[in-house]
Amino acid sequence: MAKKAASKIVEGLKDAATYAKVQNGATAMNAADTAAIIAEQLTAISSGMQQLRRSRLSSRALYLLIQDAAPTVKGKKLTVQQIKSVIDGMDQLRALYVR
Repeated sequence: MAKKAASKIVEGLKDAATYAKVQNGATAMNAADTAAIIAEQLTAISSGMQQLRRSRLSSRALYLLIQDAAPTVKGKKLTVQQIKSVIDGMDQLRALYVR
C-alpha cells in the first residue's frame, strides 16, 4: 500500500511538472483548464500522502527513508523536521487549495 501511495505522489508531481513545461512553452490554455489540472494534481498528491500515512510504515521510518534518499543541500542532509514539515504540508494541499 505504501508503494502504491508513493507512486501516486510521484505521478502527481510528474504531471504537474509536465503541465508547467507546457505552460512555459506558450501552449494556450484557459484559466478554467489550468485550475482544473492543478486541482486534480493537488488532490492526487494529497490522497497519496494520506494513503502513505495509513500504511504500516511508521512516520519515523518514512522520514528516515526520505532523508536517506534525498539529495544533500550544500553538503548537509535534510533534517527530519524539514521532511516532516513538507509531508504535513502535502497532507493539507487539498484542504487548503481545492474548493
